[in-house]
Amino acid sequence: MKKLVLSALLFSVAVLSAADLTGLYAGKGVKADQKYGPLGSDFQIGLTQAGSAITGFLIQGKSPAIQFTGGAVSGNQVTISLTEGNVLFTGLFTVNGDQLSGRLTGSDGDVYTIALTKQ
Repeated sequence: MKKLVLSALLFSVAVLSAADLTGLYAGKGVKADQKYGPLGSDFQIGLTQAGSAITGFLIQGKSPAIQFTGGAVSGNQVTISLTEGNVLFTGLFTVNGDQLSGRLTGSDGDVYTIALTKQ
């Protein structure tokens, strides 16, 4: 009986922690620029989750959407990759409820600190 109760409890915890991240997240990002100081911008990230795979897009300011070239979720960590021109960006974000926060780092050295809320 104890094994059945423990199994049911563990299954419940696994189901509760496996929240679907699909949706649109919007907020602000800041890039540290050596010449101009911190530069702020609006960001939107659209996520579609299928198991541990993430697909989607990123929009900065009024620029066109850039599709992810890769993405995954593990626990409360989301990783994405995308390419803009000849710059590869990788993102590592932490999920906390409806909040998505982390860093987007470009192969050109640009680093954005981003905080988003699910819409």
